[in-house]
Amino acid sequence: EGDHLYSLGHDDGPSGSWSKRAGIMTRMPLSAFDSPDPGAQIEFYGADGKWSRSREKPMPLYTPGVTETSLQYDPVRKRYITALVKPFTKDLCIVSAEKLTGPWTEPQKVYDIPQAMAGENHAYAGRAHPMLASDPDELVLSYVVNTQNFFSMYNDPSIYYPRFLSVKLAPAGGETRK
Repeated sequence: EGDHLYSLGHDDGPSGSWSKRAGIMTRMPLSAFDSPDPGAQIEFYGADGKWSRSREKPMPLYTPGVTETSLQYDPVRKRYITALVKPFTKDLCIVSAEKLTGPWTEPQKVYDIPQAMAGENHAYAGRAHPMLASDPDELVLSYVVNTQNFFSMYNDPSIYYPRFLSVKLAPAGGETRK
């Protein structure tokens, strides 16, 4: 957006606990890609509401923050949307905000992942794919199921590949429909 590339990350906070992770926002000037060290120009949106290169005290945008997600702007609803899978649950959720820096909504569950929490399986990597939507009220999401037992992936082809689904969004200003 504008002269910057924005990205979402997560902060474990002082406890270092995945259950208390918060989504955080970073940005980098597009001009940084022409520099020898682009990463040195990354800025964090801070709890004071200002951008800084300091990683100290980032602004928590929503909970839980996750390791893999996507970020899109919905021009119909004039909102930013990100998908997330609540860690170690079956909950595929979306959160949204009018501005990148928030305030962001509480996670709204849009799908109950049937393969998650079955035996050693867990789900993660919730992502939105706006380029796959066939109409403005559709949100195409994906997630991945993995297992705690690494070698079982080789014996079970139903593990570890992206699964896609379509969620119907209500007209602008309304609630999400499954």
